[in-house]
Amino acid sequence: MAYDEDLIKNPKGGMPRLIEIMRALRDPDAGCPWDIEQTFATIAPYTIEEAYEVADAIERENWSELRGELGDLLLQSVYHTQMAAEAGLFDFNDVANDISDKMVARHPHVFGDESRDKSADQQTQDWEKIKAAERAAKKRGGVLDDVALGLPALMRAVKLQKRAARVGFDWPDISMVVDKIVEEARELSEAQAESDPDSNPPGSFTLATASVTGTRGSFWPCTTKRGSLILSTLVSGLIFSRWARMAGSRSSPYSTRRRSRR
Repeated sequence: MAYDEDLIKNPKGGMPRLIEIMRALRDPDAGCPWDIEQTFATIAPYTIEEAYEVADAIERENWSELRGELGDLLLQSVYHTQMAAEAGLFDFNDVANDISDKMVARHPHVFGDESRDKSADQQTQDWEKIKAAERAAKKRGGVLDDVALGLPALMRAVKLQKRAARVGFDWPDISMVVDKIVEEARELSEAQAESDPDSNPPGSFTLATASVTGTRGSFWPCTTKRGSLILSTLVSGLIFSRWARMAGSRSSPYSTRRRSRR
């Protein structure tokens, strides 16, 4: 498979250049052996990892790093579309056209005749109607049918609860969620004491806890990440303090033996 070498070496080649680079890397005769061996399944974990790294750069407000991370994530889309093109499924233009069509269809108040004079809540309701029609076209009638199974469990739990809330299944206020957490914690303790194999109190407790993020409007990964950052900061501080106390000592900083006083 011949490829456009001039385009690949053009530093201003933009999107066509990246697509051509991936096409060359996947060339069965002259490409990279590692890239040639990859499949949708083997590349999928890298796609997820790159998405998290984008989120991390945003969280740290590292905009120069974000530029590179977005490139890494874009590469994942190019990789998958190249493999799809090789299999005769679709190509990058198909993907770009599909998402463009979706954005136009979901924003009739921008690209159509509908009025832009509406609140954010009204717009959310309109989106739900449009997405319900899309699910019906895909024969996915239920409001929960297209919540991806591959999402991390806690993230999926929050998304399921947010979807359910849009059709009326929601907690009126956070105090009721807290009461539910206390109830599930009690059942968790009782189940551990009774060793009941048929119950699933850990799952119910986790689901109730995840409800707090939905009720407060926060995003679960960000909530847990802030908690883990606080924990890592505390642990790092303890480690640094231990090293500081051991400064000038010949003993290991990991030793529990205290220095003898003379």
